[in-house]
Amino acid sequence: MVASHYVLLGVVLFLASVLHSAAGFAFALLAIPVLLIGGFQPQAVIAITAVSVVVHGCLSIVRSSEKPDWKGLSWLIAIGAAMQPIGNWILSQILFLSRGQICQIFGCILLAVVILRLTLRPEPREHLPPVWGVITMIASGIISGMSGMGGPPIVFWLIAHKWSNDRMRVTMWAIFSSMAVTNLCWMSARFGEPVWNAIVLGLLFTPVTLLGTLPGSRIGAKMSPVTMRNVATTILVVVAVYAILQPMVLPRTGR
Repeated sequence: MVASHYVLLGVVLFLASVLHSAAGFAFALLAIPVLLIGGFQPQAVIAITAVSVVVHGCLSIVRSSEKPDWKGLSWLIAIGAAMQPIGNWILSQILFLSRGQICQIFGCILLAVVILRLTLRPEPREHLPPVWGVITMIASGIISGMSGMGGPPIVFWLIAHKWSNDRMRVTMWAIFSSMAVTNLCWMSARFGEPVWNAIVLGLLFTPVTLLGTLPGSRIGAKMSPVTMRNVATTILVVVAVYAILQPMVLPRTGR
């Protein structure tokens, strides 16, 4: 990689960490499409982001007064992890495409996620039938294995519960970080050296990721949750639209 790639990686991981700390979501949704547009390979982008998600999630869980219900979550995480190889296989089948075409696919996934987030507003309940958890993790596992952006189905499932904000956040961190670890394992087995190199790179940029939590936490404390989510959604829409249109409008960018 040239020096500009390292600069771009640092800036993107920092901004994604700020956004995630402030809004409570969207680390991978922001980082992965932008890094793809910037010229990174899909396997490397997913692996680097997964390392950052693990670091961010573990730190958030340690800091939280609420602790995850690991016993209740273990079967959900197992289902998601079992589906990730299917997503990895799908990713391996589209790697022959140009980077611009892959950017468009990932941009479409991101745009669909944002649209679903804006349109689906489930009525919170005390208990959901277990089948919804199974469906959620099947979808999340496949999407995370393919694109690294498997969080939205989990978020939709969480907001359908009448849980406190702290319980929802710590549950989200627990599932995200656990599935990021399993996805790294599956991807390392399928893609080999490029993923291992990306993991090392992600670890080297851990201080940048952690640094982004400081302003992100302050912004989240000062800005109302509704405003912050609106800002985050706007950013994601811009990224998605640009990822879809960039190969047609600016075909040389990110080569």
